[in-house]
Amino acid sequence: MIALVALLAGCIDNSKVPEDSLLYEVVVTGIGPDECHPGNTEGWSDTYNYAVSFTAASADVYVDGEPFATGTLNGCRLDYQTVVLLTERSAGNLRWRITGSALVDAGDDGCVEGEFDFEGTETIEVVDSEDENIEPGCTYPTSVQGTYAGAAE
Repeated sequence: MIALVALLAGCIDNSKVPEDSLLYEVVVTGIGPDECHPGNTEGWSDTYNYAVSFTAASADVYVDGEPFATGTLNGCRLDYQTVVLLTERSAGNLRWRITGSALVDAGDDGCVEGEFDFEGTETIEVVDSEDENIEPGCTYPTSVQGTYAGAAE
């Protein structure tokens, strides 16, 4: 399952990120146990560069410079979801999506008190699986905690 999240890693090219998007350095951490494989993702973590662009109450989320998810902003709460993604694997292809919810602010503690400016959860959900060891409907919970890194130029 770690390989699913690792797909987001790579070289960062922010040319697709709209100007004035809020930038965050975000640590995604497995908080398992998950419902299908207890302990499978617990303690796993990786760091990504998130960018959030707002138009009224709509939001676009970018990860490491690439379009990632769409969502809504209600006050300080950002709710977002990816499209269903395909991972081709020798053990069987997986279709999956990530749903997230986080409190966000621009580093001013206006919405998130303490050391973080982006704080919430993401859930990886297996939508369809050809791998006999991973059932459709399995979810993998993660926490997301990040710090404000400025605005995109």
